[in-house]
Amino acid sequence: MTTSAPAARISPDLITSEIRDRIAWILFDGTRAFDGAFWSGLSAELHKVGVLDIDCMALYGGTNFAVGNNLAWLSAAVGRAARRSGPDAALVEASGSMREAARTLNNYPVVTVAVLAGDVIGAGAELAALTDLRAATGPLVLALPEPQLGVVPDIAPPALLETVLGASLTRRLLVSGESVPLDSTEADAFIDHWCDGVQAVQIELCERSSCFPRDAVLRALRRAAWRNDQLASAAAMNAELIGPAGFRASLERYAESK
Repeated sequence: MTTSAPAARISPDLITSEIRDRIAWILFDGTRAFDGAFWSGLSAELHKVGVLDIDCMALYGGTNFAVGNNLAWLSAAVGRAARRSGPDAALVEASGSMREAARTLNNYPVVTVAVLAGDVIGAGAELAALTDLRAATGPLVLALPEPQLGVVPDIAPPALLETVLGASLTRRLLVSGESVPLDSTEADAFIDHWCDGVQAVQIELCERSSCFPRDAVLRALRRAAWRNDQLASAAAMNAELIGPAGFRASLERYAESK
């Protein structure tokens, strides 16, 4: 059996996939901020790969996993949703493509893995938290700026973040607004495996993936970790916290502060 890893150079296509040794790699450019096309493309790629005969699936953004959502896209999406559906439903509707990708991960038939390095910020951190396992190929910086925008995380709600990150780190990220560096020199609940490069991740998954749980058992484990039941309620909570105009203003202030 070979243990080849995906090419280090990410395809110019928005999202692509490769199958290597019964492991599906979904590849994207982690230096590019997420937008509606990314989230819709991710859902489509997940569905395409999920029907194949594989043992697990890995999300890989390259040497930088994710810089978070594109603020201009998010502001425009909230504005369009407010005009179409009214202010009460705007934030819920605008995040629909993100929550659809989250639901797809929640119900995925095989174990999902986020392969992390570099920036893991905002929606990117939530995406990583939604996976079953996280492997790091180098030092990373973790940040959750959502509270600075007047909302709580709703792709991976706080209850799930506490399960994945631990209560102390979750509080530090959400309340202090800090960007927290992580590396292999200190134990951390968020990272399941520190690996010396993507090749090492591929080898590790090849060795373990045939024993991973599947289907109904895997979905039951995710339900026990609050992955399904909290999505809709967290999105609704944000709609109560801040209206579309206030949210768009907070996005502008946050962008100007950076």
